Amino acid sequence: MGCHIDGFIAVVAHTHVLQQGLVTGRAADVIAAANTAAEVALRLVRPGKN
Repeated sequence: MGCHIDGFIAVVAHTHVLQQGLVTGRAADVIAAANTAAEVALRLVRPGKN
């Protein structure tokens, strides 16, 4: 979900996996990598920078 207000963008996303048992193997690796990439991108964002 995202919105644009007065030139500012706000976006939020959540991943939900619905299944029996734990997520393992390659699927778990992909979910973890996506989460890490999002965290890194979030930490790089600074006011006034492009």
